[in-house]
Amino acid sequence: DAFRALPELRVVAISDVNTTRAAEVARLYNARACSFAELLADPCIDVVHITTPPAFHAAQTIAALRAGKHVFCEKPLATTADDSRALQRAVTGTDRHVAVDYVLRHHPLWRLALEIVRRGFFGRVRRWDQNNFASDERLPPDHWFWDESISGGIFVEHAVHFFDLCNQIMTARPRVVSARAVSRRTGEQDRVIATVSYDDGALATFFHSFDRPDVLERSTVRIGLERSYLDLAGWVPESLAIDGLIDATRLDELRELIDAEIEVIDPRSLPAIAFSGGIELPQGALVRAWINRPDRMADYRAGIAAGMRDVLRSIANPVHHPLVTLDDGLRSLALALAARSAAAEQRIIHLDAKEYDV
Repeated sequence: DAFRALPELRVVAISDVNTTRAAEVARLYNARACSFAELLADPCIDVVHITTPPAFHAAQTIAALRAGKHVFCEKPLATTADDSRALQRAVTGTDRHVAVDYVLRHHPLWRLALEIVRRGFFGRVRRWDQNNFASDERLPPDHWFWDESISGGIFVEHAVHFFDLCNQIMTARPRVVSARAVSRRTGEQDRVIATVSYDDGALATFFHSFDRPDVLERSTVRIGLERSYLDLAGWVPESLAIDGLIDATRLDELRELIDAEIEVIDPRSLPAIAFSGGIELPQGALVRAWINRPDRMADYRAGIAAGMRDVLRSIANPVHHPLVTLDDGLRSLALALAARSAAAEQRIIHLDAKEYDV
């Protein structure tokens, strides 16, 4: 449905190992159902959208590149370091574009939080704290999600989204990774946690569990800056709360940016001098604001459409800089793979340039 919002895009072919399902989806788009090989051989097809289970992403992306296609791939780009390197080699020297569907990068609340950080209203990011309690109601024991050889595990299949967002908002590179994972008695690994240290001293934690009923699904991200908290609620964010101390001369600039009512605490009720990280701060204004996005599925569809639109713009304009680059996808994958290894081997991993920089 997301692609219906793109008049510049026409869906012409659907491929699925379930041929009945492929035919049903093809009818919705007035397209044809075919095999993957037939799809790649069709000279009328410019872009391939890969939505298969993660273990197939790298090989199918490489096959599409060799067939001269551009690729819009669901996350993650690969599930192993070897596949990631093979994908990098396949892209090198080609003029084809490969993009990863990091849908949350396009979300209005995330982009607002990122802009608040980049403009320096509240200082530098010092802390990222994510807690994702996800439902497993539609993940029976035989679902491929639980098979690490297919999904890559929780860090790679799901947490990679948030490794990418955290990398984007930090001004330094990740350096040290530690992690732990917990499995059920029946063997399914359903809870993981990772801590990442960045070069500038910022600390990030990522907790993911798939062990809740739908009604108890909760996801939050708290971004701790030197003088504020930015709190995002919902894995597809539904709200952003701002609570911080700002230079009073920048209040109008903040109001213009967020386009929402801001509660301002009377500066006369605050201490004349505040402290942050041992540094004295002149008196500012304590501000609070709340921004809502009630239709999360509409935002989700819009994010997918925005990602594909970025691919199409990159094809049409060689100097266009996409919001999500291939390097972004590879770096977040490197961090996810490091977290998975740290948990499996119960050791701390130090990321060097060879492992992370691409």
